[in-house]
Amino acid sequence: ATCALWWGASHRACRPVQPFLTGAEILARRKWAQPGAAPLALPQALAELEAMCQDLRVPVLYSSSAETAAERGFRVNVNGVLEAIQVRELEAVVKERFGALSARVCRILMLKGPLEQKQIAEMAMVPVKDTRELLYRLFRAQYLSLQEVAKTNDHAPSRTFYLWRIEVPLVLDRLREETCKVLVNLRLRLDHELGKDKAVKAIIDEYTAAGGSKGGSLPTLTPAQKAVVKRMNCCAELLESALLRLDSTLMLLTDFR
Repeated sequence: ATCALWWGASHRACRPVQPFLTGAEILARRKWAQPGAAPLALPQALAELEAMCQDLRVPVLYSSSAETAAERGFRVNVNGVLEAIQVRELEAVVKERFGALSARVCRILMLKGPLEQKQIAEMAMVPVKDTRELLYRLFRAQYLSLQEVAKTNDHAPSRTFYLWRIEVPLVLDRLREETCKVLVNLRLRLDHELGKDKAVKAIIDEYTAAGGSKGGSLPTLTPAQKAVVKRMNCCAELLESALLRLDSTLMLLTDFR
């Protein structure tokens, strides 16, 4: 995990800055990259590029200032798109761990900012009691924070606003830590499962050392040992598949910051 963090930091430092391209330059490169594509007129291309710049969720493109539309340059908003992908991954994790309603609450807080419990309940269309339980579950997991805004200096509860908020960068950092811990635990579990039956492991190691991978035959195993080998293979396949998925998640959260 430490190596992944270091590689991600160095990779971000070396990331090149994209140049701005005009609509005509983009169409010229499109002809070269996609010779069989249907022709696209410059006004239509400029309209589509402008629409991507005005996307309210995440502007896909940046545009440079120019006197005319034909002179304006465009480039991909790489950081914005990657941040949107990370937020989608965060929502998926919240949905898997805490349910769809919790993911909805987090999405509302990301869009609207700090809100009171009653406001969240109204926007999420969830009863206040259920909203309170969801909020405190997320708070205990350190996915949400609670901010007190007192109307008077004595901080009396009756004269204090309690605002729930989600700090996305902090939550993403926590998600990276949790992913690293799960990766370590899965790797330890895989090593444990593969080394659980020492007699069978010794036979497999002997077979591998003797060049079994080059066409040798597997030593004779008892039915019980064959069952152990089958279980080990099945368990290893599941754990290695989970490791690959988590490795992809960690790459997304670490290398593209």
